[in-house]
Amino acid sequence: MIPCYTDCMQELQQLILDHLPNKKKVTSKGWIWFNAPCCVHRGHKADNRQRGNLWFGTDATVGYHCFNCGYKWRFNGERLSDAAQDWITWLGVDAEQTRQLKMHLLQQQLQGADTPNTFVRSPVAVHQVTPMPPQAAPFHVWAHDPDPPEKFLQACAYVQHRHMQDWESYDYYWSPDTTHDMCDRVILPFYDQGEIVGWCGRLCVTAKPKQPKYFNSDIPPGYLFNQDQLKKNRKHVIICEGPFDAIACQGVAVMSSQMSDLQIKRILDHDQLPIVLPDRQDRNQQMIDQALAFGWAVSFPDWDADIKDAADARVRYGGIYTITSVLQAATTDAISIGIKRKWIRGF
Repeated sequence: MIPCYTDCMQELQQLILDHLPNKKKVTSKGWIWFNAPCCVHRGHKADNRQRGNLWFGTDATVGYHCFNCGYKWRFNGERLSDAAQDWITWLGVDAEQTRQLKMHLLQQQLQGADTPNTFVRSPVAVHQVTPMPPQAAPFHVWAHDPDPPEKFLQACAYVQHRHMQDWESYDYYWSPDTTHDMCDRVILPFYDQGEIVGWCGRLCVTAKPKQPKYFNSDIPPGYLFNQDQLKKNRKHVIICEGPFDAIACQGVAVMSSQMSDLQIKRILDHDQLPIVLPDRQDRNQQMIDQALAFGWAVSFPDWDADIKDAADARVRYGGIYTITSVLQAATTDAISIGIKRKWIRGF
């Protein structure tokens, strides 16, 4: 009998589970953490901090990522990659068992077993679209109005004050709509592969009592502001809290004080090395905790004491120095991070 797709997936999962070390941690989301078996085979020190991360996805995938040496692989039910085969061997799986699994996969493909036609390569699919506010248009469109509205000029002044007036750096929008005080906000579209899937409006006037600084549309699950930066050929990605910080340092923003599981998975789907850049406020400690858990770098740049985030830094130092200082200050050393985070709490 030719093994079906489900049989092959179960065979691989059981093979791995049977050979995992006794010392491991399973999270509420189903991720399995244990000492990574790959590091010593790649010229690194042995992992003793459970930085090997394994997950069995609901989208019919099995994935692995080591936050000690960076080794990763993903199995989508079609072919067992060389990286996956090496890792299984390092885990202690017998060569004959690996050979049988590969044979079953080959039989499945040749006989047209019930392998799904498509697999979700990313655990986050962003395709929902939220309409922009009424009459919203890019700044450059309003700028051609012979008599531009006063509140549009007010929005321009805010962007200029934050040294974000290079309209090519991001496509700012404005709307005369009064719902949710939208006419008093700079609108930042949420892009995914060039398509607008949502937006946020940042207040550009002095806030009234109980008036929110930001008003967001529905945010697609797992979405990162400026996430198209993840597709660029860069070594690092800088992870910020707010959208203007992400624009200031050409990074991404989680739009919260901590990353969601889906946002973390989206970052893991790319090869860039994450650098978490927390605001200098006590409420941002969760992002630091998450960076420590995943072995990611955290950056505490040597900025003046009154600079609270990357957007402020760009105003004072300019874009190039802001980005350079973030990269130079990045560290994965847990002791150093622990000391410097206490310094943040003093602000």
